[in-house]
Amino acid sequence: MTELTIKTMYDLDFEYTEFVNAEHPVSLDLSKWLPSLGIGRDAVRPLVPGELAFILGDTGTGKTSCLQNIAMYANPLPTLMCELELPGTLCFERFAAMALGAQCRDVERQYKMRPAYVRLEAEEYVKDIISKLGHVAVCDHSRLDEYALESLIMKHYPEKLGHQPAVVIVDYIGLMESKGAKRYERVSRAAEELKRTAKNTNTIMICASQIHRGQDDDEGGEVFLHSAKDSGSIENSAGLLLGLWRDDDDKRKLYVKVLKNTKGEGGKVVTCNFDGARMTITEMARGVE
Repeated sequence: MTELTIKTMYDLDFEYTEFVNAEHPVSLDLSKWLPSLGIGRDAVRPLVPGELAFILGDTGTGKTSCLQNIAMYANPLPTLMCELELPGTLCFERFAAMALGAQCRDVERQYKMRPAYVRLEAEEYVKDIISKLGHVAVCDHSRLDEYALESLIMKHYPEKLGHQPAVVIVDYIGLMESKGAKRYERVSRAAEELKRTAKNTNTIMICASQIHRGQDDDEGGEVFLHSAKDSGSIENSAGLLLGLWRDDDDKRKLYVKVLKNTKGEGGKVVTCNFDGARMTITEMARGVE
């Protein structure tokens, strides 16, 4: 049985003072990715261990690309990406395209030109990939429940790399294994367990979810607080909830909206460029070539 502890206000005062004054506190600042998220009274404060964030979006919106961009910008925090949808090889190709600023097909072409026996460190482009993504590890098992996830964080990741991850990304909740007679029950349990796992393992947890569309809803369109598919537990469990949708007239334009922010205000919308060939998402104000 887990040992239970009681903390007085004096205890918490001491912990909080140590935390906010730490020389290198463990936190994930999303404004490293989208600078506008860190600006103004409605700024999104950095995520800290024990917090759970969700990203909501329709099929094909770019949820996985969003998660991979966050993973890359999490550098130098050790990051574990649990990719339940894509095979590891395709996940790597997309990461490599992001890191090199190249199209995915060009990454494939480059690797086809390299004999299998050539050592990785001999290639300059591989050095570029590692410099931007050396902090990221991937688990591409397709069947993952809360017990396996906690084991990955507490046992398998440390055995492989010598320390626990600081950031854990799950793509996506609908593919997680969980108990329940109906899909609603399974997704609800998974969302609640992700929150518990974030606290129990002291990690920053980020997960994607598809959205629910009614029979009269058109494809695309703005995402709202209660748009999560299959469960209300997603918005309840999340400390930060971001919604994604694409522009109907220009699919290269992506909107990121803060739907819920327990440490500040919600409602901020950041307009972004979505480069599907390179898997990059950047602020529209910053521009891309």
